[in-house]
Amino acid sequence: MSTIIITYAIYLIFGFLGMYVLFTPKVNLYKKNLNLTVSMLPFPYLFLFVALGMISGYFIRENNDFIEALTMTRVLVPLALSWVIYFTYVFCSPLFYSLVVMLCIGITVWLQPIGIGTPIPALEVWQVRLIVFILASIFCLSACVINSVPHTFIIPSIVILIGLSVMTLIDAAPVYFAFCSAIFIGALAAYLHPNFYEVHIDFDTPTCAAVAYLICNLLLMNLGEFCFSSCFILTSVFWAELLVALWRRYGVVHAGHLFEHTNYYWLASNYSAQTTTISIAKICIILLFLAWFQLFSPNAYSLPFISMIIALWLNNSIGDSSGSKTLRELNKEFVENIKQNIEEAKNIINKKD
Repeated sequence: MSTIIITYAIYLIFGFLGMYVLFTPKVNLYKKNLNLTVSMLPFPYLFLFVALGMISGYFIRENNDFIEALTMTRVLVPLALSWVIYFTYVFCSPLFYSLVVMLCIGITVWLQPIGIGTPIPALEVWQVRLIVFILASIFCLSACVINSVPHTFIIPSIVILIGLSVMTLIDAAPVYFAFCSAIFIGALAAYLHPNFYEVHIDFDTPTCAAVAYLICNLLLMNLGEFCFSSCFILTSVFWAELLVALWRRYGVVHAGHLFEHTNYYWLASNYSAQTTTISIAKICIILLFLAWFQLFSPNAYSLPFISMIIALWLNNSIGDSSGSKTLRELNKEFVENIKQNIEEAKNIINKKD
């Protein structure tokens, strides 16, 4: 275990320092001349470290903790497909882009062996694949809805990867994912560092789409590893924000872009980057613990449903735009809501057990 933790730390530090050394000079150059060039776009740098993590992680150990053997095809194909998604978004129409994303997701789901590790044993394998294909397609096509500023997308992404990392360290998922997640976390954090208080180089939509796919791929690779329901819980923040945005856009306001109707957009528009980051991180950490609790749940669907309700509640608690409360009062109420929801979640889990 100590060797795994040390290796994890090496991957994490390498991802952060490598991305920082390569990308920060680009940010400084942009700040100097305000001229955005292709070499300043973040995705090529992020992809480089994700690819290094996924490929080296395949060779660094035997990976004999997979239920179904990990193959190089499952490693290399998604890396290639992330570029397909990236370029399709840049050069093609929205309809064609959507079809390509669905095709890429279909290929990714098809590559994953399910077997005895299926998240829903009562269903046939093809039914599980269909459900996961639909959910993963929606996730990848709509992930940009929470990318109002880089913080609102990157913080949930980092917490998802942290949750996946911890699951590997407690033997709930193959160790391979810890190494992939570590270098990914480091690279995302290094991008956010020079763009934290003032965003100089945007986390552009094509980058967001490709990164969302790469994260989704890591989650899908756990489809046959008995922990996919926990992986789904880690994405609850996204689903909650998507539902709120759809309701407000098409049921209430009938105008504007989807991201403008999210709670996170309101939060980022009214408070500092630090407050935005801390508030979102608090919510994600609650869901992270629920994802770990799911590992001991008797079924694969009760706790994910509860997590969605909790995510909706917590997101709406920071999205109250009435302005009648001070920031200190909102923070105090937010912490109290978190404590209350933790107790409620524990009681629900105990009843299920």
